[in-house]
Amino acid sequence: FLSGVINISFSAYAQKTDSLETLLKTAKPDTQKVLLYYQLAWNNLASQPEKTKKYALEGLKLAQKLQYSRGEILLLNRLGDYYSHQAQYKQAIQYTTQ
Repeated sequence: FLSGVINISFSAYAQKTDSLETLLKTAKPDTQKVLLYYQLAWNNLASQPEKTKKYALEGLKLAQKLQYSRGEILLLNRLGDYYSHQAQYKQAIQYTTQ
């Protein structure tokens, strides 16, 4: 029973991630796109951590270009999460304390 629940949850989660990736392709370079990067970085943290890093760095670059400080903070923290999951704690601390 539990295995079935986990499979259903993972399937729904994967569909949400696919939908966000589709939205990202057509999103204008604005604060909403920064938040899409943030959500995609979060969605991939456990399953595809390299995607987390990719989305967080791309989102951070856009947030800085837009001078969107909230987005910068969110994505710096997401990079900290990525490095923490990789057991690279010094880098995790650097990103989360910027």
